[in-house]
Amino acid sequence: MIIYRMQKILVLDLVNASNKDSQLKYINDVLGERAAEMDFRDIVVYRDGVNPKDVLWADKIIAGGSVHSVYEELVWKKDLQKTFDLILSRRIPTHTICFSTQFLADFLGSKVHANPNGHEFGSVLVELTEAGRQHELLSLVEGKRVHTSHSDCIERVPAGATLLARNGNTEVQAFKYENILATQFHTDLPTEAMHYILDLRKGAGRINLRDDNHYQEIKNELELGENSHQILRNFVFGN
Repeated sequence: MIIYRMQKILVLDLVNASNKDSQLKYINDVLGERAAEMDFRDIVVYRDGVNPKDVLWADKIIAGGSVHSVYEELVWKKDLQKTFDLILSRRIPTHTICFSTQFLADFLGSKVHANPNGHEFGSVLVELTEAGRQHELLSLVEGKRVHTSHSDCIERVPAGATLLARNGNTEVQAFKYENILATQFHTDLPTEAMHYILDLRKGAGRINLRDDNHYQEIKNELELGENSHQILRNFVFGN
């Protein structure tokens, strides 16, 4: 008799409390009905910190995005530093997204700063390196669009890491470091959330728009970025 054990997935939620949704809701929306096959535990890092026991509980970890920048003074950054120490020492398979990828790069000694090319938002193409084309997850988006929403960038890939993807706006779109797959682009945002963020950014003047036609063009193309969701699905459901 085969006894099935649900995989345990720890979600490090860094989404600001003013946002309407949680990181786990985004992930469940992307995974759909199959999310019920996994045992998820959601840690709201900026509110509750991270207990090392939760990190050690997990078979896999997903660390998401944030409205903050890694160079801000944030009290919960110390918890994240300890968490990444543990993730690396125990070699827990981990997928970092957007802010968490920038945090990891900074943690590994790279510099993160405001992107001189400006905000990158919408469904955009990324160029895979040879290593990216060979990577079992990154190869899924070769020649396809992905979801992006960020204004900071990683200056260069950290020492010891392998660059997997880039584009004209952002030199480091994805890299691999030991047991961690790091993407600057979003594998976790459903198109509905991208629409919400687009309107937030437009209202705050935090997106480069030529005119209303440009806004509508970006909005109409958002569904194309759903290609990036397959990376998250395969990370969660793969071995």
